[in-house]
Amino acid sequence: MKNAYALYLQSWKEHKKIGVTFLIGGIILLLLFLVVAGFGQLLTAKAYALSGGKSPEQLKIGLLNNSIEKNQAFIDSIKSLIYIFVGGVILVALVLLFLYSAIPFFIWNYLLTQSYSLRRYWRWNAFNLVMAIILLIYIIFSILLVFITNVLFPSGTGLPRLIFSSVLSWIYLLLFFIFYTAAAYTFAQKYKVWESIGNAFSLLKEKRSAVGKMSLLVMGTILLLYLVLFLTSKILVPQTIALVTINLALLLLFLSWFRIYLLKVIS
Repeated sequence: MKNAYALYLQSWKEHKKIGVTFLIGGIILLLLFLVVAGFGQLLTAKAYALSGGKSPEQLKIGLLNNSIEKNQAFIDSIKSLIYIFVGGVILVALVLLFLYSAIPFFIWNYLLTQSYSLRRYWRWNAFNLVMAIILLIYIIFSILLVFITNVLFPSGTGLPRLIFSSVLSWIYLLLFFIFYTAAAYTFAQKYKVWESIGNAFSLLKEKRSAVGKMSLLVMGTILLLYLVLFLTSKILVPQTIALVTINLALLLLFLSWFRIYLLKVIS
């Protein structure tokens, strides 16, 4: 435990690495937000132009009173909006994937002092697609486990039950963070998706004692961050944008530090 605590303290002293990875993540997440917000604004503008600012009831009355030609033109406009929506969702999903893959690409090349290449970047897209599928399966599995645990071991009602479920959720989330980071670390060395996933399991099994001790310290850090977020929410209740920004900044800071701490433990 002493070694885990020493690495814990050392990881917080990596100010430059934490700062650089924080900036990389922050800039790309901002671009992700702008893409989603821009697409949302486009859909809103198209829908407003189609409705003319009228309420659903007014549109219904207008359709009943309009000629067949006008109603047909309105239906064609709706079809056009649907095409824009479907095509836009597919395009935005691809853009989000490409932008998100830039985060581990830049961060791990920086942390491992590797060269940057377009070929490596495209492989990160394949890696993140596979991890997204694994995450989806893991989320379903975790939800089932939380449900079964709550049924078999009820912890009362109200606040105790809420705390119990929250702790379980954080544990499941932490386990995935550990696995994803270990898989990204092994992937950044050979750039083979399935081999890196297998190597991640082997590495975590080999370092299970150190990772277990590390997890306790990380959970303590999460509790402290949770307390900060709770107090912040009480102070900034009316200021939703400021509260969301602080939450995202703290989460990004935590992930930037966590990545470096786990790297020290498993490398």
